Amino acid sequence: MPPEVCQIQNGRYSRQGRASDVWALGLNFTVFLKTKPRKPFLFIVGVLLFEMVFGYRPFEHIQDNFEKMSHIARLTQNPVIPPHPHPHLRDVLQQCLQVIPAQRPSAQQILQHPFLNF
Repeated sequence: MPPEVCQIQNGRYSRQGRASDVWALGLNFTVFLKTKPRKPFLFIVGVLLFEMVFGYRPFEHIQDNFEKMSHIARLTQNPVIPPHPHPHLRDVLQQCLQVIPAQRPSAQQILQHPFLNF
């Protein structure tokens, strides 16, 4: 969790923004490089990257957190990835957001993806 999210300002926790997303993505890639994360972790990275690119979360239309978790748990189809001009970005999102864990690539495979090798 980025430092600014943990800080209290005017009696409230501060709001998250793009800088927090960048922190979280960087932290997740640090985990990629130091460990062998499990496939659920890749789904989280996909959601983070999706939010950074499109400015909203894939399941943002569901307001209640319990309902959102229940919805995600019952998914039978992969989330729809909106059109984007960068084909490698769209592909890495599609791979990370596979509903069936066995169909997701490993962390090592994602690190070799053309989107991350520029």
